[in-house]
Amino acid sequence: MADTMPPKVRGALVGGLLLVLGLASGAFLFGGAGGVPTGPVTLTVPGAMAVSAYCGGEQTFRSDDAQPDTLTFVPAGPRCDIEAPLTPSLPLRGVLEVGRGSAYACVRDGLDLVCGLSPDQG
Repeated sequence: MADTMPPKVRGALVGGLLLVLGLASGAFLFGGAGGVPTGPVTLTVPGAMAVSAYCGGEQTFRSDDAQPDTLTFVPAGPRCDIEAPLTPSLPLRGVLEVGRGSAYACVRDGLDLVCGLSPDQG
């Protein structure tokens, strides 16, 4: 049986198929929501009197009195502004880039907070 498809058309079809497969595998590997978890994340700031996080939207999340240095929340976006005072006169601020992990921690660096994955998630 003779092949009736011109080489340019065949090349375009193969290229299109490879593009679709590449996009599908990228979405699978890196998450369809930009890596932002759809479930809750836990943020710990050791020694903080309270922890608050604002990730866009209309809600600022705040820790409760039972565990003032730990906050569990569902982020609205991939970037959260964090504030955690160690004393009433020493509010520390930092940025948390939320990825696919579920546990994060912030440590003090001068007057700033440096936030990332908790050592438990490596």
